[in-house]
Amino acid sequence: MPLFSVVIPLYNKEKYIAATIRSVLDQKETDYEIIVVNDGSTDGSEDIVLEFKNPKIKYFKKNNTGVSDTRNFGISKTTGTYVAFLDADDYWFSNHLSEFKKSMSKHPDYLIFCNNYSVQLTSKKNIQTSFSYLPSNDQIVIIENYFRSSLNHSIVNSNSICIHASVLKKGYIFDTNINSGQDTDLWIRLGIDFPFVFNKTVTSIYYQFVANSLSKTNVLDSRKKVIDKFPEQEKNTPYLKQFADLNRFSIAIRYKMNGKKVAFRELADQIDMNNLNPKQQFLLKCPQKVLQTIFVLKNNLYKYNIRLSAFE
Repeated sequence: MPLFSVVIPLYNKEKYIAATIRSVLDQKETDYEIIVVNDGSTDGSEDIVLEFKNPKIKYFKKNNTGVSDTRNFGISKTTGTYVAFLDADDYWFSNHLSEFKKSMSKHPDYLIFCNNYSVQLTSKKNIQTSFSYLPSNDQIVIIENYFRSSLNHSIVNSNSICIHASVLKKGYIFDTNINSGQDTDLWIRLGIDFPFVFNKTVTSIYYQFVANSLSKTNVLDSRKKVIDKFPEQEKNTPYLKQFADLNRFSIAIRYKMNGKKVAFRELADQIDMNNLNPKQQFLLKCPQKVLQTIFVLKNNLYKYNIRLSAFE
């Protein structure tokens, strides 16, 4: 039984999958297995994976059912004590698993661990994360309330988390009924029920390029569905309402830019304005044309390494 099982969902990533797998094989910590699940790729991804002749790699192939079902399938094939995730077009630094192990040695009674990460906004623009609350100056800290710490950047993403297998067996897996925002849904459910151990050492890069898919109505609808799943928990879980309202703000802005007036109004009416900063309140009130102009300006400034954010 390895200490770590690394689950890599794969769909048409022939340009990236080799580097992704190598980033795991290059880890300083060697007590792991790699579970690659090919979700019906139609490019040359399979051939590239099969070129690796390493006994640590276990390869599975299935019909295309989406990333949530693929990750869950991968989880079902793991044998490790802890399960970590890595998307097929991302990579870890060589200290990723060893930093998890440090955190586990310091806090052996905890079940969920996450490492810090940097954010790649464009091909040339990389920024450091900023978190709304960290409890001390220690390198490895206990996050008792995920939501309090994640009002700027989330303290976890799908490439930076490691979960004890016992948690996953209790049903904390990815919701296959959600088309977009599956990760956020799982972090919310985990954040309601568990503390996290957070290591401030940066061990991976999260790619957050501005994607056209963020403007698609079906993607926005799916993300709204995630945020609206927890009305009772918002009443009883500290900072969850604020966390949800900040996500509602982001989705509502996109609805307005797309001309979806009814969807925008419905979502905006759910937001407690006290949970938004002045910049966010201003943007929420801006006309559609003004918002579109601001976002064009924001994206153009990225080219000059100038970043504008409503969350800082």
